[in-house]
Amino acid sequence: MVTCKEPLRVSIGNHLRALLQASVSESQRGLVEHAVQAVCTDNLDLACTFIERTTTDKAISLTDEALAAALEARIKHREVRNY
Repeated sequence: MVTCKEPLRVSIGNHLRALLQASVSESQRGLVEHAVQAVCTDNLDLACTFIERTTTDKAISLTDEALAAALEARIKHREVRNY
């Protein structure tokens, strides 16, 4: 996660800057840059936490799917053995 923070910050900044600069005058460009930096700094950890949580949830889901057939086979084997 440490290696992705800087590229993520740059990407968030570029997208936000593009959105904001389209709607402000030339004299307000300094305010846009300040706002972009503040928003990126304030929300970088939140974005990293969201990515980490999403990745973890996806890994758990994929692992459950991969193990489902083996688990079902073991359950059936136990049921047959117990009868």
